[in-house]
Amino acid sequence: MVNNNSFQEVTNQSWGSRMMASIKGVATGALFFIASFPVLFWNEGRAVRTAKSLKEGASNVIEIKSDIPSVDNEGKLIHLTGNTTVKNKITDTEFGISIMGIKLIREVEGYQWKEKSESKTRDKVGGGQETITTYNYERVWSTEVYDSDKFKSPEGHINPKEFIYSSKEYINDSVQLGEFQLSASLIKAMDKAEQIPIQRLDSTSNESVKNSATVHESMVYIGSKNITTPQIGDLRIKFKVVKPATVSIISKQIGNTFEPYEADAGDAIELLEYGKISSKNMFTHAQDTNRMMTWVLRLCGLVAMFIGLTLIFKPLVMVANVLPFLGSILNLGIGLFAGIIAFTLSILTIAIAWLFYRPVLSILLLAVGVGLFILIKRYSKKKKSTPAQPKS
Repeated sequence: MVNNNSFQEVTNQSWGSRMMASIKGVATGALFFIASFPVLFWNEGRAVRTAKSLKEGASNVIEIKSDIPSVDNEGKLIHLTGNTTVKNKITDTEFGISIMGIKLIREVEGYQWKEKSESKTRDKVGGGQETITTYNYERVWSTEVYDSDKFKSPEGHINPKEFIYSSKEYINDSVQLGEFQLSASLIKAMDKAEQIPIQRLDSTSNESVKNSATVHESMVYIGSKNITTPQIGDLRIKFKVVKPATVSIISKQIGNTFEPYEADAGDAIELLEYGKISSKNMFTHAQDTNRMMTWVLRLCGLVAMFIGLTLIFKPLVMVANVLPFLGSILNLGIGLFAGIIAFTLSILTIAIAWLFYRPVLSILLLAVGVGLFILIKRYSKKKKSTPAQPKS
């Protein structure tokens, strides 16, 4: 079923083809399942290494001022706070936009068709499956180029192959912090951008831009003259700037610039935050980020293991799907089973990793756990051996 901006497709899959697909999926499931173990194990080592490196950095960092790069601090991990400055303007020559800033960002959006799909499946008696997929097409502004050749129904939804102007980022090479020159990695960490209010494009020497561009609401429009009713292929361009600001830095001093500090524990340390932040707080924030990343990767490992197990047992569900209600029951049971097994094996893998990476802490925790178990067991035995008092 088709209308101008919607296309619906009904597909049927036999029990045999579904069974073959599930059997092929076992290999993928096994890959997910096996890969989850090294990911979980590696993550614990990464977390410990980063935590130790940050702790080492916190104990070695020295406070300096940004006005004089002292040779006594050469190669040392330093913390300093100050106002960044720039000596030169940065310019987008195509559009003639020039500004004193750390970064100049050109963000190009095209008006295009975008395809969205939604599928509903229904199991049929005999193990087959019917899928109804609805494809909807809407016109949107986006920095991503959508390839309409890959649409299910490209007719009437044709997009340009590429934008005539691309998004770009211009970086100032003269960013200073007092008498220090900021390194490329520290400049990259400065990411607070704000839109530049464009009024006109008098400075551009690009005749194509002059002839086709219109400025409206601080943005440059290229394409149809009626901005309120854009056409497919029209562009709108925003310009943003990262301005000089007060920052706090932790890095290794090399002459009058910086580079990451290689900690003995194995990680490279280089931190930047906006504002006047003490070194203690910066290391605290970095440790918080490390803990959050550790939990995110633990969850990723758990999910990968769960997906792997469900794919491995999928053929059993396909067998039961000859009667859809049996397949649904078995699918629920396998999901519960896979969840329990994945959670248990994830905890066990993390525990083994702790024994490898944090042996002292692991032994202490194990001793506490064993001690609590013994106390609970003794308490329960004592309670059982105590005769009940007769009621008066």
